[in-house]
Amino acid sequence: MGSKATIITLFVILQAFLWTKIGIFSIFIGQKRLPDFEAYLSLSGDIINGINPYTVSHLQTLGPPLVILPYLPFTLVSLKSAKIMVTLGSLVSVYFTCYILAKYLNPKNKLLFFTVLSTLFLTAFPARFTLEMGQIGLYLSLLITFFIVSRNDKFKGFVLSFLISSRLFFATLYISLTKRCRIIFWSLIGISLIFVFSLIFIRFDWYIFYVYEKLLPLLSTITQATNLDYYNQSLRSTLFRIGLGDYYFYVLSGVMITAGYYLYKKQNVLAAIILSILITPISWQHYYSMIFPIFVTTYFFMNKNLKNLSIFFIALFLWWIEFPFLHTTDRNLISGIVASHYFVSGMLLLYLGYSLNITNRRI
Repeated sequence: MGSKATIITLFVILQAFLWTKIGIFSIFIGQKRLPDFEAYLSLSGDIINGINPYTVSHLQTLGPPLVILPYLPFTLVSLKSAKIMVTLGSLVSVYFTCYILAKYLNPKNKLLFFTVLSTLFLTAFPARFTLEMGQIGLYLSLLITFFIVSRNDKFKGFVLSFLISSRLFFATLYISLTKRCRIIFWSLIGISLIFVFSLIFIRFDWYIFYVYEKLLPLLSTITQATNLDYYNQSLRSTLFRIGLGDYYFYVLSGVMITAGYYLYKKQNVLAAIILSILITPISWQHYYSMIFPIFVTTYFFMNKNLKNLSIFFIALFLWWIEFPFLHTTDRNLISGIVASHYFVSGMLLLYLGYSLNITNRRI
């Protein structure tokens, strides 16, 4: 058996083992729930039945109506079939993401690199959490990968429109694209088309209702004490965990001014993606699955000296791992920092990108 055949055989065995450990087969046979997916599916049913999704008694979304749109097609099939389809789509997104990155960054060792990347990605808790909740983060990770590797501004613009319509905080990328107005132009065209299409299913007054009844009240309480749930890994939750919540407004203002200036001057797209996730008021752990392509790209471009490698692998470990006991641990300075390890990981990755200036090249 040749070396490639051996790698492929080991890869298939390893992936089957991972699927078992993650519980993929349990989803396929209908034994496992996908809580977030099922909630969004219920909201999709409300929309189809003409019910405002922000007035229902069951779980609502904090995002605008557009975030429900991707789930509408799944209402055409049974719940079991829908869960299988969304899970298979997530897995395809994982493998396609890793294949594109391997082909783009290490074409000479594409197969081996793909095997390592897909194994690393699937075993990381943010990816596993995304799969277990039925979220679309792995689909968005694939879109981010397309955005990174594509050289076509029109295509990048349409990809960005899907990212922003799914997660509004990705609008931060506009600041890092001011010198590439074609991308912004096509992105705005794409968002406009998605919005117009959404009006087939979503009433315009629901958008107005969301702004006045959900978004503005949320923004008005942004400096108040937040939920310290371990699953929330934002700048806001981190400051409150370590006892600095009273300074959140000042820290956020400083970060936004500094980040805005830096992104405008350096046009650092990858930094904009990371910052989008870090500074949004609520940043769930499954959001961090979307920075996997940035980890891979950073590793490829960075100068691999001892300092950089140490920072990189610490950041990678803090992103990959989970500490379940932190759900019930009392909060103090030390436990607060540890409980924010995904946020810390993002900050370290941001530091690497800044210090190496790896994204000040055409991507």
